[in-house]
Amino acid sequence: MKTSHCTRHVSTWLCCLAAIALVACGGKGKDKGAAADDAGAAAGTKDSSGPSGSTAASTKNLSDGSYLCRPAGSGPFPAVLYNHGGKGDAVGGDLKGTCEALAKAGYVAHSEKRPGTIHMNGHLDEVLAALASLRDNADVDKSRVGVMGFSRGGLLSLQVAVTKPDDVKAVASLAPAAAKTALSDTLKDADKVTAPVRVYVSENDLYQDDHVQLAKDVESALKAAGKDVQLKIYPKYGSDGHYRFDSVREPYWSDVMAFLDSTIGKK
Repeated sequence: MKTSHCTRHVSTWLCCLAAIALVACGGKGKDKGAAADDAGAAAGTKDSSGPSGSTAASTKNLSDGSYLCRPAGSGPFPAVLYNHGGKGDAVGGDLKGTCEALAKAGYVAHSEKRPGTIHMNGHLDEVLAALASLRDNADVDKSRVGVMGFSRGGLLSLQVAVTKPDDVKAVASLAPAAAKTALSDTLKDADKVTAPVRVYVSENDLYQDDHVQLAKDVESALKAAGKDVQLKIYPKYGSDGHYRFDSVREPYWSDVMAFLDSTIGKK
């Protein structure tokens, strides 16, 4: 049966209304700002093929739930250890997505899945073991290794900078957590940090804790110790700014990559 001109017109009109409604709602119930940031991240992290004849970027899922990702081409490469947030069985951050985004940008990446405990006993040891493993990787240039993390992972990344200052050349701390007195205790040793540090937080990251003030505390302690540190406070993200960093998205991701590229990514 032929479709009338009127029927086709109505069908097109209904499709347009549906598309407008989806944009107005920000997708699956997300705040408009969050949906816009996610769209920007999707556009900025598309896969790209390596040079002709190179091997494809690879992702390895390790037995403990961690991920190891390798760029396309021949090494040695700069490398980044990613530390997730969360508490107990809840994992804050995107282990696989962050690992793969770093590999696409030219870094060997290790996203370490730590034990699902509410307390943090043993978590730093787990991270230090992962760092040692990453540095021993034959594809990694040991002189160009950085560490980054979100929430508790941001705290752990700072603890690595204090504990193993010679092993890391860049530190990105995303909305670092207090973990009772762990952050304040770490900042007492700010003079031990040798790597440049960048701290990122959203202005409405105030609900689980005052992460804005915690980020300022990190900046103040490192500045007082004469260290290379910069703090960036982003506009509000959704209803809880802490979730800006739970996946790879703009604008923070481009800022992190610019920092890593300028410190360990370029020879």
